[in-house]
Amino acid sequence: MHNLTNLSLIISFIHNSIHTVYDPSSDKFIALYNKDHQWKNGNRKLWKALRKFTYMLRRVFPTRFTSTQSELVIPIGSGDYPHVIPSNLPHTNGVSPVLMFGSAFRDPQMYSNMIAMPMPENHHLDCFLEWVEHDYSTVCDLLQSGALIFGEEEGLEYDSLIVSLCCVRTRH
Repeated sequence: MHNLTNLSLIISFIHNSIHTVYDPSSDKFIALYNKDHQWKNGNRKLWKALRKFTYMLRRVFPTRFTSTQSELVIPIGSGDYPHVIPSNLPHTNGVSPVLMFGSAFRDPQMYSNMIAMPMPENHHLDCFLEWVEHDYSTVCDLLQSGALIFGEEEGLEYDSLIVSLCCVRTRH
């Protein structure tokens, strides 16, 4: 996290990135979007991530977000992949973490300060939100379908597991 004196951090993105600013004087989160960025349909994921993330921040850290606290700036990206300018890679001189709500680079050296966050989809970010709202004790219904078995229901033990490969993708 950083303050507004260092806003050059997300210039490597083409679109789907913002600086999220907590302004204590207004007690609001403000999104700063680069006016030179392309406006894309995929930005809906960015705005969804912003709404849910700021809600969770207030819920988890209520004493941090008051008029007596200091300003906070959090760079956020979102999308099916990091929408960065290829000629700016690898990006290794980042200062603050960039929270990427979506797919991040497999090789952390491509963008060394990018942190993968939950996808802004129902079974990812929404389930995380539900977990926060229920005091970190409830798994959301989307992850409790009849297809998931946790072992105790069927009397399974670790040695009963069958080695398999599963591919998980998001639908767009």
